[in-house]
Amino acid sequence: MLNNLMDCIGFLHYLLLFTIVFAIYGLSWKIRTHRYVLLILGTFLINETISIICNYFHLTFRINFSITTLIHDVLWLLILRKSVSFPKVLVGLLIAFTTFCFCDLFFIEGWAIFNCYSFILGAFLYLIMFLIESFYQLRKENFSFFFSNQFILLMTPVLFFIGLTFMFGFRSKAINATVFFEKFQLYQTIIILVNLVYYILLNIYIYREKKKLYEF
Repeated sequence: MLNNLMDCIGFLHYLLLFTIVFAIYGLSWKIRTHRYVLLILGTFLINETISIICNYFHLTFRINFSITTLIHDVLWLLILRKSVSFPKVLVGLLIAFTTFCFCDLFFIEGWAIFNCYSFILGAFLYLIMFLIESFYQLRKENFSFFFSNQFILLMTPVLFFIGLTFMFGFRSKAINATVFFEKFQLYQTIIILVNLVYYILLNIYIYREKKKLYEF
């Protein structure tokens, strides 16, 4: 039984566990942005735990992915809100996005499948607002913004959102199952790549935040 359960646990699960432990050690719950990061990682941990159990018992349970998408995207938009020059606009978008997610969950795609529309909308909102803020800072010639630890944090989900939006947007099993170099499946490759970049950037952010905390 234990061997079968371990087969359900992959490299990305271990990377998630490492990042959570590092975040608990390196971040402070008293700092709001740190709380958001810890909540994102905690949400991922709960979601992956449910997924592993479902895979082990061969259960088709998808509502956890939709709820994780809502929490994940809202938390990233809240992190972005602290950095943008137009936070009130982002608050309005957050309310609209949350409302749409609930409508999608109960009336559009439903709770029995993964809510692709919610994920894609959340990704587009984040990417558009991130690009607008980046161009705004560039126009102001505030180059220090692009070398700051906050920018590393804001960059963390960018490739994640782009890669998964590409996969979910087409909703094509043929594209997802595409194999290249004879053994690499497109879907699995993108999932590993975007998550790897996600956790690497997040760990860099945590490391630099830890250094700042221990300097005082």
